[in-house]
Amino acid sequence: MAFEDEMKGMLPEGFAVVEEVSLGDLSNVKEEKPLIPPTSKVRFLIKTASADDNNKNWRVLNLELRIVDGIQVGEILKYKNKPMFQRVCYYAPKEATNKKGMLYADCEWFQKKQHLVEFVNLCKALDIETKDVKVNNAFVVGLVGKYVVANIIQKPNTYTKTDGTVVNDIKNEVVGFRKDVGII
Repeated sequence: MAFEDEMKGMLPEGFAVVEEVSLGDLSNVKEEKPLIPPTSKVRFLIKTASADDNNKNWRVLNLELRIVDGIQVGEILKYKNKPMFQRVCYYAPKEATNKKGMLYADCEWFQKKQHLVEFVNLCKALDIETKDVKVNNAFVVGLVGKYVVANIIQKPNTYTKTDGTVVNDIKNEVVGFRKDVGII
């Protein structure tokens, strides 16, 4: 008896039947995180932008950046139009604490506004005046479709999975935003 006949009356109206596919043994499937080699003066298009202010300690811009011209790796041009995702902090409240329990207001790094360096670099790269910046919907929407130049670096990345496993790996970050002058 066919599945459709077996399930008649049990499936919602208009339900599309999924054809069965046997995937076999998936126990050896592991995630691969391909890294882009450290590269300077990479031209990016800001494809999408959003603001994340749900975290009480940090507010960040979430940027989807597309590598415009690709990156030369040996004899091969790679990564053209590859998306990269970068978070850029634009706010950290003074009353919040870091992982060691220290108030941001008491931390010299925050007092000197070092958490805003990449945000300032991004603003300057896009000719956004840095004297009275207001991050709002218009600001975020205005980022989309703009071009910037930046560097791709590799940084250590340590995190804890939901099962409690601590993972130590490396991730790419986009830093050092500067103005796209068209020719690099």
